[in-house]
Amino acid sequence: MKQQHQDSKVTIGLDLGERRHRFCALDGRGEVVEEGSLLNDRASLARLTARYRGALAVMEVGTHSPWVSRYLEGLGWEVIVSNPRKVRAIYQHERKSDQRDALTLACIGRMDRALLYPVRHGSEQAQQDLLRINCATVWCGRVWL
Repeated sequence: MKQQHQDSKVTIGLDLGERRHRFCALDGRGEVVEEGSLLNDRASLARLTARYRGALAVMEVGTHSPWVSRYLEGLGWEVIVSNPRKVRAIYQHERKSDQRDALTLACIGRMDRALLYPVRHGSEQAQQDLLRINCATVWCGRVWL
């Protein structure tokens, strides 16, 4: 792994998965400083944030993006959550892979954040409230609002 320059901000693309996440870290010049995978747990994410203090993380909306984005923000990272339906460079690429997706997210986030069509997850409380509503829908067959 190359040493990070203190005056350059690192951008990290994260391709989130069920058990493992792929990541790609770019330095301020856009050069890859590290690529790899990590377990889908807080300890692994904390180790990554310790290596790249104050980094920008870019990920797509998905099952794990609400808690991962909140966790990374809590550890001092700036986080952009991308709308995957709007980023054709990823979802329509003919040679799609988790490694390539992580690199593409990092590159786009470094160049122009607007191209990611960022979304903002609700709070953890809002997520729990939606879960209760969904559970009520399953049990009752409908929800009266």
